[in-house]
Amino acid sequence: MKAIKFIIIALFLTASLNAQDTLYIYRSGAVVYKSIVAEVDSINFYNPYAGNAVFKIQDGTTWTVGNPILSNVQGAVVNIYTDQTSITNNTPEYTASSDANGIAKFNNLPSRSYFLIVKKGNLSNIIDGYTIAGIFQNSNDISSWPRQSGAVIGGYKFVDFNHDGVISSQDTGNYNIFIENNQTVTDTIIIGNPTGNLIFTQAAQDSMFAKIYSTLGLTGNLQPAGNPDIVGINEDLIDFTRGVWNLNELTTDEAICAWGDSYIPGLNFNQWSSTNDLIKGIFERLYYNITLCNNFIILSSSKTDDASLKQRAEARFMRALNYYYLLDLFGYVPFTDGMPYTGSLQINRADLFTYIENELIACEPNMYEAILAPYGRADKVANWLLRSRLYLNAEVYTGTARWTDAAVYAKKVMDSGYTLCATYKHLFMADNDNSGNVNTARQEIILPIYANGVKAKSWGSSLFLIASTHSTGMAAWGSTAGWGGNRARATLIKKFFPTGTASFTNEADLTTATLASLKDNRALFDKKSVSVSLSISTPMNFNEGYQVIKFSNIRADGAATSDTQFSDMDVPLFRVAEAYLTYAEALTRGASPVSGFTALSAMNALRTRAGATSFTALTLQNIIDEKAREFFFEGQRRTDLIRFGQYGGTNVTYTWDWKGGTATGINFGTYLNVFPIPQAELIVNSNLKQNPGY
Repeated sequence: MKAIKFIIIALFLTASLNAQDTLYIYRSGAVVYKSIVAEVDSINFYNPYAGNAVFKIQDGTTWTVGNPILSNVQGAVVNIYTDQTSITNNTPEYTASSDANGIAKFNNLPSRSYFLIVKKGNLSNIIDGYTIAGIFQNSNDISSWPRQSGAVIGGYKFVDFNHDGVISSQDTGNYNIFIENNQTVTDTIIIGNPTGNLIFTQAAQDSMFAKIYSTLGLTGNLQPAGNPDIVGINEDLIDFTRGVWNLNELTTDEAICAWGDSYIPGLNFNQWSSTNDLIKGIFERLYYNITLCNNFIILSSSKTDDASLKQRAEARFMRALNYYYLLDLFGYVPFTDGMPYTGSLQINRADLFTYIENELIACEPNMYEAILAPYGRADKVANWLLRSRLYLNAEVYTGTARWTDAAVYAKKVMDSGYTLCATYKHLFMADNDNSGNVNTARQEIILPIYANGVKAKSWGSSLFLIASTHSTGMAAWGSTAGWGGNRARATLIKKFFPTGTASFTNEADLTTATLASLKDNRALFDKKSVSVSLSISTPMNFNEGYQVIKFSNIRADGAATSDTQFSDMDVPLFRVAEAYLTYAEALTRGASPVSGFTALSAMNALRTRAGATSFTALTLQNIIDEKAREFFFEGQRRTDLIRFGQYGGTNVTYTWDWKGGTATGINFGTYLNVFPIPQAELIVNSNLKQNPGY
């Protein structure tokens, strides 16, 4: 067996040996890498005591989040030295320049050990004595690489020459290649800027900033799938909307899923565990998003122009938003505002609440004023709405209620200039981005997750909401995708129709109730097209239970959408209606009215828009039921039930069909009020402790 002995300068190295030959790499006499070579590269050898070398030179400064492909470098000077003295005197034994494809070739190099240095202008393969091995592509890449101080996405990886798992001063110095008789060394060499890990050009900054928002709607760098942000898990499961929705809806009185995926029954029946793949998916998605935000905040820290200040403020807001979901879903979680999160210590839930609050306070001044942000970006009103949501749940998160703060910030949102869309259904249609002249949903949607059937498409996001709730036999929904999975539990239907029965002029659209007291334009359900019953005896049968027709890829103006399969409907992540409900609840729980505006007035504003009869008085049960009617299937229900004491607990008096895994519903423990830290995370981070009960 032949062996080539040399030090690599990149993460992956190939050598042209006979197929299945073993390639060994040595440093200081120790084997640090071994690979089975499966490819043969035909090279003409002119000297039986010589070998060849072929190098591909790439520019590490051209990497961006949106385009993580490095460009080839033409005209790079590749110098081969025989010893340290020749390096000091800059007297290379051999020199070549890379061609238009970035290739530099050396033929008939006498067999021996050499040193290699590559330069073009101020770019080099050695930075401050460290050899570039690659580019950190994502947070997983950082986590799996030997520990490297200051590692950031888009930054350079350095070679761990001594293989001790840490990039340190012991890994500096020139590396060598060994040319063996009748062999060819091939390698990709990355050159970079010696002044830093990443040239943070305006283009790179804008690309990285755009990526922060795209993590809410896309799962990777290709559309609808491919080159995923997170590896080692089904790409569908790292979609933000799918993850948040499933954990906050399937586990409640609103939704149940017919699919047979291994992670579904545990959520349907409140019987999940720390190995549930979807729980793992949303956990990793949220931390990936946070890592991007941390990365951007660090790299842009010296920028003081107005555009950069706004971008950095929004990155802080988005980091707070992702931490909010971790706070709500998992409670006691790893924390870092640097890089990376792997190995981080857990933060107390109350302390994380305070951190999120302080971040929202700090970033608000530099965010756009109300309604002035470019579409799809967060303004100050998004900040206020997140704060009102945080304060509304403060007693759950910290043990101390903040009803007055919840009311104050909810009222700020209500007075901000965003207003209720006249037609509820328009909020969930393909032109809810105000791209036509009929749909006015944009006046209500404070923060959308952008989707477009051509420009921003994925198998998650709004397509998930639309396709998972429709199947063949139902009225047109604007997409060829109909996956027949999620439909309403009977308990949700009874929020609109308490007896479970009513008369309708169109049973495929339950907004058409004939009895005035049951009329509600939000009752977007279909009991006729494919449904065989209100009650569900077989959870895996999509035709049992009423179908939800809330989401569609149809435009209010009747125009064509950009695609017949992928959705144009933006997900309305934040909308002003939430502030009305928060305000009503906070006042009912003890907060004082702001500027004399009453809880009843706030509640009836929503009921008037819905065409429903007005309330004459309010109770907390009125409010949580109204929240279901206004926000069903929008990914908020679990949080509401916990706040009202109607979720986990052996003494809870509220139940729903298939709660706890039985048709009539049974209680489950309070420990299920938070999800478990995924088992895979506990394995890689010994600092973590599992949430109690799991």
